[in-house]
Amino acid sequence: MSMRSFGRRYILNHMYGSAERTLFDPNARDNCTEPYIRLRHRCAELGYTFEATRDQPLEECRWLLFWDASSITPSGFRTRFAHNMKNRIRRSSTRDLLGEAKKAGVGDRLALFIFEPPAVCPTNFDPAVHEEFPVIFTADPTLAAGRKYHRIYFPNPMSYPRVEPLPFSQKKLLVDISGYKFSSHERELFTERRRAVRFFEQRWPSDFDLYGEGWNPGYRSYMFRRLRGSSIRREFYPSYRGPVRHKWDVYPKYKFAMCYENMLDQPGYVTLKIFDCLRCGCVPIYLGAPDIADYVDKEAFVDRRKFSSNEELGAYIASVSEQEYEAFVDAGRAYLHGGRFRPFLADTFVDTVTAVLGLER
Repeated sequence: MSMRSFGRRYILNHMYGSAERTLFDPNARDNCTEPYIRLRHRCAELGYTFEATRDQPLEECRWLLFWDASSITPSGFRTRFAHNMKNRIRRSSTRDLLGEAKKAGVGDRLALFIFEPPAVCPTNFDPAVHEEFPVIFTADPTLAAGRKYHRIYFPNPMSYPRVEPLPFSQKKLLVDISGYKFSSHERELFTERRRAVRFFEQRWPSDFDLYGEGWNPGYRSYMFRRLRGSSIRREFYPSYRGPVRHKWDVYPKYKFAMCYENMLDQPGYVTLKIFDCLRCGCVPIYLGAPDIADYVDKEAFVDRRKFSSNEELGAYIASVSEQEYEAFVDAGRAYLHGGRFRPFLADTFVDTVTAVLGLER
């Protein structure tokens, strides 16, 4: 059946924040928006306008895509007000798209993408939320077994710059590139990440560096985040070197990198962190998905679960010889050129989404 017979020209992308900036900015850090830009281009080839939610009429929409359940307007007055205020600040849509779709009788055109884990977005795994969507994309293999659930993987860009390796002797020991975040979830890893940063900056002050967003906040930033309900603290990390535009500018200078996901023991939750390291010839120290070895060759990374403490982990990575280190790097390079990495590439993501949504017909 042709797109014209549907009479629907748009595929809307609805998220908490700005879809144009989050999904389609060609100058985004680490080229991380390439998968979504490729998806937009594929949709254009198929005759669809793939864009952020504005004031488009729903009857002309083929699909309404919700990127994480945080994009859904809350029902309570206070939470709805706060949700809409934050979206106005971010200059993004304040439409109650789910409510509009239900009233308009187009609930069969709704699809939800689940990316964030429960520690970041608890409503992503709320059964009541899932009831609203006939199509759900998820990386969780325990969910992606029913008719409405479809398996996806966190998509990596196809294009990546060639990274010039540094000699082993010129690399510093360890780096962490992450955001300064908090969560009250019992399996969150933000606390463990901060604990590791404290240990390594005290134990190896000249051989460990910290990069990312939000660390060492100034007073105004601290107060603003406190007013937003954040658990941010006034604490100082002397190892902090500032934000990073592209990880490929930093990772090659270090032997190892902390690759801690935002949550522990979430099946299938394997984000771009570990792949950015591998593509830069830096050995990841991984903690997060319990089934990581199902997706990444175990010879290519250091499994944090094998060490009882940061002291034990530090002693190990400091003792790794150049020959042992190059074995890690070679294993990572072989993995990236093998078939196991392909599910995590942008083209696989685009093919999966367009097929599930029936856009290729």
